Amino acid sequence: MNHTSDIVDKLWLRCHILRDGGITYHQYATELTLLLFLKMAQETSKEQRLPKGCRWGDLLGAPPGGDRLELYKDVLLTLGRASDPLVRAIYAGAQTALREARHLDQLVLELDALDWFSAKTDGLGDLYEGLLQKNANETKSGAGQYFTPRPLIEAMVEVMRPQAGEVIQDPAAGTAGFLIAADTYIKRHTDQLFDLGAKQQEFQKRDAFVGLELVPETRRLALMNCMLHDIEGVGEGAVRLGDTLSNDGASLPKAHLILTNPPFGTKKGAGGGTRDDLTFPTSNKQLMFLQHIYRGLLPGGRAAVVLPDNVLFEEGRGREVRADLMDKCNLHTILRLPTGIFYAQGVKTNVLCFTRGEKDKGNTKRVWVYDLRTNAPSFGKRTPFTREYLQPFVAAFGNDPTGEKHKRKDEGEQGRFRAFTREDVAKRNDNLDISWLKDDSAHDEATVGEPDEIAAEIRVELQAAMEDLSALENLLGGGELIGAETPIVYGIIQPGRDVANGVPHVRPALLDRLKRSILAAAFRGDLTADWRAAHPDVEPARALLDSIRVERGARVEVTTRANGKARAPRAFRTPIGAGGKSLGDLPQGWTWASVDELAELQLGQQRAPIHANAKRTHPYVRAANITWDGLDLSDIKEMGFPDPERYRLRYGDVLLSEASGSASEVGKPAIWRDEIQGACYQKTLLRARPRSPKIMSEWLHAAFLADAMLGRFAHMAPGVGILHLTAERMLGWPVPLAPLQEQQVLVERLRGAMGAIARLEHAVTSVLRSVERTEQSALARAFRGELVDQDPNDEPATVLLDSVRAAQPAVITASRTGPKHRGSEPGAARRTRPQQRKPRR
Repeated sequence: MNHTSDIVDKLWLRCHILRDGGITYHQYATELTLLLFLKMAQETSKEQRLPKGCRWGDLLGAPPGGDRLELYKDVLLTLGRASDPLVRAIYAGAQTALREARHLDQLVLELDALDWFSAKTDGLGDLYEGLLQKNANETKSGAGQYFTPRPLIEAMVEVMRPQAGEVIQDPAAGTAGFLIAADTYIKRHTDQLFDLGAKQQEFQKRDAFVGLELVPETRRLALMNCMLHDIEGVGEGAVRLGDTLSNDGASLPKAHLILTNPPFGTKKGAGGGTRDDLTFPTSNKQLMFLQHIYRGLLPGGRAAVVLPDNVLFEEGRGREVRADLMDKCNLHTILRLPTGIFYAQGVKTNVLCFTRGEKDKGNTKRVWVYDLRTNAPSFGKRTPFTREYLQPFVAAFGNDPTGEKHKRKDEGEQGRFRAFTREDVAKRNDNLDISWLKDDSAHDEATVGEPDEIAAEIRVELQAAMEDLSALENLLGGGELIGAETPIVYGIIQPGRDVANGVPHVRPALLDRLKRSILAAAFRGDLTADWRAAHPDVEPARALLDSIRVERGARVEVTTRANGKARAPRAFRTPIGAGGKSLGDLPQGWTWASVDELAELQLGQQRAPIHANAKRTHPYVRAANITWDGLDLSDIKEMGFPDPERYRLRYGDVLLSEASGSASEVGKPAIWRDEIQGACYQKTLLRARPRSPKIMSEWLHAAFLADAMLGRFAHMAPGVGILHLTAERMLGWPVPLAPLQEQQVLVERLRGAMGAIARLEHAVTSVLRSVERTEQSALARAFRGELVDQDPNDEPATVLLDSVRAAQPAVITASRTGPKHRGSEPGAARRTRPQQRKPRR
C-alpha cells in the first residue's frame, strides 16, 4: 500500500465537503498549506522556527468552534510578521478562507489523526507534491496554468542532467516543480548529497536553486514545496516574489541551467514588460521570457523551456527573437508535444533545448525536431499522459545535455526525429514550426478525445484571442477601431469553417480588414497620438529630411573629388499624389517625402537563357517569394549575374513585388535580413535601399504595406493583364514621414498589433479544428450511449430489434395485399380499373 497516496486521497476528499461552504479547490490547497506547515514543523522538530503560541499544539488544544477559528486567524497574522524570513514569506498576507468553525475543527482533527510516521517514511515532500497534483487535476480551478505535468518535467530534467554545484533557475517557478525535480535528480546521483563535501551540501541547500513567481498564493505553495524537499534558499526562500518581465527578472543571477514553463498569454497593452535590458520588447510574454532565458545563461549554460507554437512561427518580433536565439545559442532540439497535456490551457506546446555559446554569433548549425504530436493519442481523462510516452524521445536525445557529443540518427520522412540545417531554417524565414508526418488520426475515434476537454481547449483559445484583442484595443486608444463588446472572434470563425480543415493557417476576411484598419490608423498618426502629446518638443520630420539631403550632397561631393570630375547632384523627385490628387494632411511634426528622397530604387535583373546557363550562379529572390507575412524562401532559384554586386541584397533592403496579374498583390513588400548570404534579386522585384541610417527599413516597409493592402498601389499601377509599379512612377510616390523617435515607437506598436493578429489567426484555426473534434467526439459518445443516462429498467434494444424483425413479414404482406388508394376502408370491396392493354402492332 502507498501510504502517501492514501493520505493525499483522504485530505483531498475533505475539499468536496468544504465546497458546500464556498471553498474552491485552490483556496483549499492554500488552506492545507497553512495548516500543514504547522503540523509538519511539529513532525520534523522545527517548531523553534515558529513563535510561541503559534504552533500546532496551540491550535489543537484550543477550544473547538469559534474560539479555535479566532485563534487561527490571530496565528496567521502573527506568522506573517515572524522573525524567521522563510516563515514570514510563507504566511505573508495569509488569511483563512474558512467561514465556519466546524470546518476548521474537522481539518485540524483529521490532520492530527493521519499516519505521519508512514508519511515521513515515504517523504513529506512527495505527500505535498501529491496534493499539488490533485489541485492541478481539478481543471475547473485553473490550477493547471502553473502545474506542468510531472512526466514532462522529469523527462526535461533527465535530458538536461543537472549537476551538483550548478545554479539552476526557473523564472516562472509556479509551485517549484522544476526546481524540485532537478534537486531530486542531483540527490539520486550523489547518494542524497552524501557524496559531497559539507560546503557543497550547504551550496545545494541554500544557493543552487532560485526561482521567481508572480502570484503570491502560488509562491506560498512553492516555498512550502521547497522547504519539504530541504531546499532552504537564502532569506525568504528559494522562490522570490516578483515579475520576471520587470527589473525583478534582471536581478536574477546568471545560471548554468534554466528549466521553465512560462505563462501563456500577452502583457496587457502594447508595451510588453518593463525590462530595459532586452533587445526586442514585445507584448508576447513567451518571447520576452525566451529572451530572459537565453540571456540569463552563463556561457556553456543550457536550458529546456516549454513554449507554445506561436513562438515558433510568429513573424516580426518573433522572427527576430528566434534569429537572435540561434545566433547566441545552439538551438539543438525541439520536442513537439502532443495536445491535451496542458488541459487548463488547451494550447499546442513544444520544448526548446539550447546551449549558450561562448560567442554571440553563428552557434546554431543544426536543429533536431522530435514530433511527438502527430498521430499521438489525445491525452486527457481517458488517456493520461505518462512517462512511457516520453521514453523514445529521451532515448533519441542521447546522454549529452548540450546535444553535441551524442551521435543522433535522422529517422527520415517516416520517422519522428529529423535534423534540419541552419540554412534549411533560414529558407523557411526562420519559421521553426516544422512538421512532416501525415496526420492519420484526424477521424480516429480513439484519438478524438472527450467533448468537455475539447470544449475547455476552445474556451481557452478564445480567451487567449480575446486577450490579444484587448491588447489591440489598448493600443488603438480604447478600442475606437474594435468595439469592446464586438464578438470578433466568433465573427471570424464561421466564414472560415468550410476551408479550415487541412489548411495550416486560415486567413478570414475579417482579420485582413482588421490589419488594413490598423495600418490606416498608423499612418493617420492615430497609434502614436498619445506619444506626440507627451513629446511636443521632438525634432520635426522636416529637419530629418533636410539632414538626409545634406548627407547626400556630402556623398556626391566626395565622389566628385575621387573621380576628379565636377557633377551636380540629381534633383530629388518631389512627392506627387496618386492620380494627380493633392496630398492629405499629416499629424503635427510629420511631412511628406518621396520614395526617391528616402531610398535608392532599383529594378532587379531580367531572367534570360544566357543567365540560366551561366557557369557561376547566385541564389536570387523573386516575386513568388514575397508573402503578406514576409519572405517565403522555401523555393529559391539560381542564375548567373554578370554584375552581381549591382543586384546583391543587403540587410535592411525593402523589396516590393513590381508586377502582378492580381491588383490585390501588386506592391506587396518584405524586408531582407540576410537570410541567404550573397543572394540577388530578379526583375519582378523593386529594391528600395534606405539612403540614410536615419530612415528605418521597418518604416518604409510599413508604409509600403499600408499602400499595398489599402489598394493604393493597384490604382497607380497601369497594365493590361499584368500590373506594373515601375521604378519611374515609384520615384515620386509619396511616403508619410514621422520624426525618427516617433518612427521607432510606431514601428514597435505595429509589431505588437501584427503579432497579436498572427496569434488571433492561429487561435481561430485551432478553434475551428477543435470544434470539428468536438463534433466527432460527441457523435462517438452518442453511439457509445454516453450522452443519455441509462435506465436499467428500459427494454433492451435487442427486444425492440426482434419485434421489428417479426413485424417485417406482416408489413410486407400488407403492402402487397392492402388497400392502394386513399380512402379505402379495411374490409371494403376493392374497386379496380380494367387493365388497359397495349394495342398490338
